[in-house]
Amino acid sequence: MTCPFSRKNQVSLWEKFKKFLFFSRKKIDLLKPKNLHAILDATVDALVIIDEKHKIIAFNKSAEKLFGYKQEEIIGLNVNTLMPEPFRSKHDSYIDNYLRTGVKKIIGIGREVIAQKKDLSTFPIDLAVSEVITNSGSLFTGIIRDISQKKKMEAVLAEKIKMEAELKAKNEYISILSHELRTPLTSIYGALGLLSVKGCSSPKKTEELISIAVSTTERLIHIVDDLLDIGRIQSKKLAVEKKVVSLVELTKVAIKSMYPLAKEYNVFIIEKNFPKELQVLSDRNRLIQVVTNFLSNAIKFSPPNETVTVSIEQIDNDAILSVSDRGEGISEEFQKNVFLPFSQDPKSHPRIVGGTGLGLHICKSIIEQFNGTIGFTSVKNNGSTFYFKIPIVAQH
Repeated sequence: MTCPFSRKNQVSLWEKFKKFLFFSRKKIDLLKPKNLHAILDATVDALVIIDEKHKIIAFNKSAEKLFGYKQEEIIGLNVNTLMPEPFRSKHDSYIDNYLRTGVKKIIGIGREVIAQKKDLSTFPIDLAVSEVITNSGSLFTGIIRDISQKKKMEAVLAEKIKMEAELKAKNEYISILSHELRTPLTSIYGALGLLSVKGCSSPKKTEELISIAVSTTERLIHIVDDLLDIGRIQSKKLAVEKKVVSLVELTKVAIKSMYPLAKEYNVFIIEKNFPKELQVLSDRNRLIQVVTNFLSNAIKFSPPNETVTVSIEQIDNDAILSVSDRGEGISEEFQKNVFLPFSQDPKSHPRIVGGTGLGLHICKSIIEQFNGTIGFTSVKNNGSTFYFKIPIVAQH
């Protein structure tokens, strides 16, 4: 039988077929199976027709090719034969619920699902289910398209976008690294150059130049340490030593180490709600590194004559340490990037100069090593609070 519908027609063959069924409802039972099968088999898309009991009553040639079943094998079986779990167990309820309530969840709605072939292999499909009402009850037609190639192309595109993002991050990393290393090296080089000129410096000036060289060397060491840490994190080789340590004691050590920076920025550090003792399973030096990073950021982002508040509390079986400042807060658009490597808020306080943008990313990785969580809250023009939560060690 020659198909009377042109493939170039704007209305698909199946749409015409559905209209034919709709306008000829009273005669549908008289339609010869031979002619019906010919129409179905002429359709390029895979077509599967089921009755109200979920039994397959029609399965065209395209469906045979797609699923690997012959018509004589599949006719009469439940349509969920063509589905893997968990779709298989849920499918019948969709049709039953629709017939009972009239609420459409899959009828007339195109969606992407996973189908299963005769050889039990699975593949993604685009499925559109429509209903045709006949003298014998409702028939449900599934129009099925294999979208495996589409998904592969999407995966290739996603990988390309990921690689481009990684390349961009790498280029930004090289740019940041070049700048961050050049700045202290230039300062050290200049100071040492002046010291090497005999008779050009007074003892006081010499002491000042040495101080500059020492402080910039310390900054250089800090940058290198951050870069080494980020390398260890990416290779999953960040070393931590888990021991029972006093969170209160190590926090006081971190605060004391920040006094010179606080003095430089004219900011005051206050302790709030410190318990007498609170022990956690952690790496003492790494935890000091986290607290120091919190404090350093809070001090630098605080206006002069303001306070940075450090608090420690126990909630249930967790210790929570937080550091709060009274700065401008973190811009809303940047908040999602706070813990990403090489991220710096372009709208940050003008007193904040330099930095690799690695500190908080490293802090997050450290805290997660101890089964902890890290986070922050920020209110525009009312400062930010960074905190971490780690399990406490029960005291006997």
